[in-house]
Amino acid sequence: MEQVTENLAIAEQGVANSLPLPELAVVEKMRDSFASRVKVPCTGCRYCMPCPNGVDIPSCFMYYNQAYAYEAKEKAGGVYSWALNGTFTGGIPGYASCCVECGECEEKCPQHLPIREHLQGIAVYFGK
Repeated sequence: MEQVTENLAIAEQGVANSLPLPELAVVEKMRDSFASRVKVPCTGCRYCMPCPNGVDIPSCFMYYNQAYAYEAKEKAGGVYSWALNGTFTGGIPGYASCCVECGECEEKCPQHLPIREHLQGIAVYFGK
């Protein structure tokens, strides 16, 4: 509770538009750097779910983005293979390769992402 009180006191002292231009430039540069390392700009809202074929679309995107952002294809691919193998979903795997391209997910996506296209790329990338 002490930290919450301290955080509130600090927030109350904040003034909108108070960062000097050089600091704003650093923030923008970092934002752009992080954004450039995201392959699929999915927010993980899960509106695309459930997939009628069991594809865990947000998780596929998350593992793919992690592999790309951290240059860790092998590690992210191992977690992708393990986490989406069906162990946690009654034996139904959630790999990108399970997509039958029905398009239901794209109809529900508030970001209008080309989900099927991304899933095809992820299936090739991870081999599943």
